[in-house]
Amino acid sequence: MMTGPAMRNQTAMIQNETVRGRRSPVAGPTRFNLTVAGCLALAAALAFASMREPLFTSRIALFVLAALSAGAPFLFLAISRARERRERIASETARAKRQDQTRREIRRTVEANLSQLNEHRAANDDALAWRNAVARFAAATIFPNVSHEIPASEREMWVMEILVFAEALTVKPATSAAPLSDVARAFIDDCAQQIAGAGWEVSASGDRLTGRLGESRALFQCLHGQAPVDEDAVDAFLACLDAVASRGAIVANQPFTPAALQKARASGIGLIRPEHVPAFLEWASGATDAPGRAAG
Repeated sequence: MMTGPAMRNQTAMIQNETVRGRRSPVAGPTRFNLTVAGCLALAAALAFASMREPLFTSRIALFVLAALSAGAPFLFLAISRARERRERIASETARAKRQDQTRREIRRTVEANLSQLNEHRAANDDALAWRNAVARFAAATIFPNVSHEIPASEREMWVMEILVFAEALTVKPATSAAPLSDVARAFIDDCAQQIAGAGWEVSASGDRLTGRLGESRALFQCLHGQAPVDEDAVDAFLACLDAVASRGAIVANQPFTPAALQKARASGIGLIRPEHVPAFLEWASGATDAPGRAAG
């Protein structure tokens, strides 16, 4: 006979086994495999019984039951998958309708607050500050006015869409040429020294440097700052490149946005660091002034 402590230990072991059993349920595929095995075993038993049944009608009935037993789990699986597919399609359709409604409401709110957005854009002239201003505006003004809750996982996507829509509607402030800081001037001088050190003649105009080597021409724009180089900077550089040279690159220490990288790659200009200037010049020296640019 077990004593008190022994009985308590035995009880604890039984409880632990029970808890482990609850925490480790049989996985779905394993349950299905067991069900299939059971149904096939039943079907085999019925088929065997039908062969031993002397009456023809009983034999047919047992054979039909065997066939139904063998096919039942697969039929249930097909029905379950069809139901899941219908539910998934219904969920995706509802999500698409909700996003269309969100888009319409966001655009109405943006159009109703254009004056406020224009003020934000005038006060935030660089791309990063403008994006942050739009994100704050969306959180304070747009999202609370949407008729349904926007999931947190989708908010960044909507901020980017609001940014694109706001940029199309608002007026970008005109930027005047600000005097270069000492740090920016030193950055430009360093780039000019690298161009001259590679044997090229160099001339400067603001933050732009033109290198000449025989018939080859290369234009560089030296950007020094905190904000990432965006697509607008690439467009501005492209606007003056054709009139000056057939090869060109923007030289910067700050990051390049994905849109800027994509635009530069498609347009055949370089987005490089200062230490890459000599390598770019070596590549550019084999180019002519004919139209068309290779990727830098």
